[in-house]
Amino acid sequence: MYPIDQDGDLGRLFFDMLADIYLLLHCPRAIYHDWLSLAEDTVCDLKNKDCITKLNDLRYLNAYVGTGDRRPESLVQLTVMLPLLEYDDWSGKKIPLIDDLREKLPSFYDKQIGCIMRYPEGSKGSSFQRRIPVQQHRLGRERSSAALA
Repeated sequence: MYPIDQDGDLGRLFFDMLADIYLLLHCPRAIYHDWLSLAEDTVCDLKNKDCITKLNDLRYLNAYVGTGDRRPESLVQLTVMLPLLEYDDWSGKKIPLIDDLREKLPSFYDKQIGCIMRYPEGSKGSSFQRRIPVQQHRLGRERSSAALA
């Protein structure tokens, strides 16, 4: 039907025929999403008491809404802070929550081993539990190094 002479001809033919079919399909109308309002609402929602837990008179973000009974985690603070920094940079709006999160980061740092920990100093649980991610990271790095060798 179609001559296939060189490498890649079959792939190009597939995509050409797929494009022909796609043009015949009914496409739904694009729906407008007000992403700017959603972003602003999200920043406001993060101030809700159900999103916050207190430890040693410091307020931390929860991993999930309404889980204030759990220990704060460094990953949660950093995961929320990164998109907030990007939004702050893009919008030019000052977001006070960014400074709040930044101020609390030192509470996750363990000077003894020179690393950010999963849980902040003074949280419930043993020091072993605080060090689990570091030990897992080291184990993963050792495994990766062994696999590459």
